[in-house]
Amino acid sequence: MTLVVLALVLAACSGGGGGGGGSATASGAQIGSAPEMPALQQVSKEYAGKPVTFIGVDSSDVRDSAGKLLADLKVTYPTVYDKAGINGGIATAWSVASLPQTWFIAKDGSRSGRIPRPLSAAELRNRIDQLLTAAA
Repeated sequence: MTLVVLALVLAACSGGGGGGGGSATASGAQIGSAPEMPALQQVSKEYAGKPVTFIGVDSSDVRDSAGKLLADLKVTYPTVYDKAGINGGIATAWSVASLPQTWFIAKDGSRSGRIPRPLSAAELRNRIDQLLTAAA
């Protein structure tokens, strides 16, 4: 079983963006660290070699600024750029109204759940372990 952790984030932006509260992932008003990205990076390293794949989706963002932030945070999991984002991209197709959101996708492609807000490393580990145990 391979579990995919799909993280839709607004890493850095100069205009409006997702919901929530805080840094660039919320209002998009400033360029800075998205609070969930260090947790995603940490847990992706911890699960290396296990049946878990992390994919970041840089959604509705200023690509150059987001690329710099990804480099500054030393993000090593693959990240794709979804320019349209919540205005017609992946986020729209999945009815995402605010960012960040982390989706869990089972091997068969079904959506196994989501966390519609920034998350901690402990919360992410817990959810991954629950899904891996259930699939065993």
